[in-house]
Amino acid sequence: MDTGAEKVVKIWSPETGEFLRNLTGHTQGLSDISWSSDSAYLASASDDTTIRIWDVETVGNHRSSLSKEDR
Repeated sequence: MDTGAEKVVKIWSPETGEFLRNLTGHTQGLSDISWSSDSAYLASASDDTTIRIWDVETVGNHRSSLSKEDR
């Protein structure tokens, strides 16, 4: 995985090092990422004040989003 000032999470295969996909949707830079314990989901937090939950098996479609407006 790669994050940073970009708005995109980039996923590579841990076995081959091959680039697999981009996860897009944030409107500002990424601040944190975390895998679920079963590696099926990835959470990405952004400076746009949202957290996206990604279903890795469905080619990066995000499953849900949370933002400070959801409080």
